Amino acid sequence: MRWKRGVSLALAVMPIVAGLTACAEEESGLREVEAAIESTRLEPHRFVYTVSTPEAGAFQVQGLVEDDFRYKARLRRGSRTVFDEVVNDDAIAVRFAEPELLGAYVDEAQRDLADLDTALDGVTVVDALEAKRWVIDPAGAPSLTDQTRAARNQGKDPVFDALGLFAYVEQAMRESFEVHRWSPDDLNPAYRSSEDVFPRPADDSGVRRYDLRRPFLPAIGQVGAASDALPSAKHFRKMAIYVKDGRIVRVMERIEATGRAGDDLLDYFKKLADEAGFDEALVDEQAEALEDLGDKERSDVLLGMVNEVVAAGGGEAIPIRTMTFDLVDVGAADIEAALPTDAIQGSLAILVNRGAKVEPAAAAGGPGTSAASQAATAAGDEED
Repeated sequence: MRWKRGVSLALAVMPIVAGLTACAEEESGLREVEAAIESTRLEPHRFVYTVSTPEAGAFQVQGLVEDDFRYKARLRRGSRTVFDEVVNDDAIAVRFAEPELLGAYVDEAQRDLADLDTALDGVTVVDALEAKRWVIDPAGAPSLTDQTRAARNQGKDPVFDALGLFAYVEQAMRESFEVHRWSPDDLNPAYRSSEDVFPRPADDSGVRRYDLRRPFLPAIGQVGAASDALPSAKHFRKMAIYVKDGRIVRVMERIEATGRAGDDLLDYFKKLADEAGFDEALVDEQAEALEDLGDKERSDVLLGMVNEVVAAGGGEAIPIRTMTFDLVDVGAADIEAALPTDAIQGSLAILVNRGAKVEPAAAAGGPGTSAASQAATAAGDEED
């Protein structure tokens, strides 16, 4: 069903989904998790970041962090490696094992500006990357401490998402109603039993779990009064943070409406459609189809409906996804991010989030502008 009319009314009558209850004891675990994040950030570690979305399927980023200025990351889909990146101080090296991904990484603002020459005569950066060669930019490395990581749209660069995971968790904590310390005997848990899909720490594991309690959906009458008046990821995010010995060892997230929350959301949309003036028979037909779906599939479809309303109201789409971030070897002395020795030197400014970007004024009339535009356009065409 497409929600083509009655958007203002639909938003105005949006209720609070049952199950997103509040807790009188706010931020009971906030300080512990913040301290654990800071402790983990300071230590070398290895990580595995796994994400699954209805649109993109499943992918994984494996990597290691030596410190804020040295790290390695590898993007994989199934058993295939598709992209590698190494940063060591100011230098960054990149290799596309699957060059068809290159077009998705082209920085549109740099298409006509970036210098694509390499140390090899007649070979551009795009040529080298298309040939699955390492390209090293001696001065194009970003830093893990770069605050722009948290500001960019999540989901557009899996490697940066993985490397910026701590900033993402901190943002999620700020958006939550409470960072709640989980307990098996809790009388007021963050998630109902029908919604709690996260593993319980074993009694003798030394692991503590912290859940993010979701905030209320926008209250009736608030629409148009504030930028926070539309539903967003924080209203459907379930996140569990696992801490051991004062360090983060796992983060799990699901943005969904399952269990009783899914039932409540289905009931809500029936009422929403009626209030917005949709045909009752069509609403009943759509509801019956949803009820035949599995719990997770129904959740994806329901949140897709929410996204149509949000988009019509000018809001950002809710990223429907599951995510797991595992850390191992925290503090290990043998973690090292060494640059490849067989790389071709060139600027990586043509790639989004990488390389020293060229300002338009500096590039105006430059002799390499046409060549850069042509090569970058070719790279972008491969993505289509």
